[in-house]
Amino acid sequence: MEHRTRKLNRLSDRGAALVVVLAAVALLTVMVIAFFVTATTEVTSSQLYTTSINTRKLAEMSVQIVKAQINAASSGGITQTWTSQPGLLRTFDNSGSPQQVYKLYSSS
Repeated sequence: MEHRTRKLNRLSDRGAALVVVLAAVALLTVMVIAFFVTATTEVTSSQLYTTSINTRKLAEMSVQIVKAQINAASSGGITQTWTSQPGLLRTFDNSGSPQQVYKLYSSS
């Protein structure tokens, strides 16, 4: 009887060890999956942020180009006159002859 009890105790210990190992493996699997999901989310988030920054830079660049065109057209001082109309600046010399045209849009 005593021999049988020891054998059952060993089987019970093995079963408990198996349950503990399976629980540890399951916990580790959940942690790895959570890590990969978090990493994927972070990559997507950083790509979207990069896209938004690039979009903002492109929008700001077009404004800066127009500002530069206006500065170039209107910086002639006393020797130059300029007129504006929607999307266009024209400069004239003192005699009234057209000098240069500055487009404020990108279409050809």
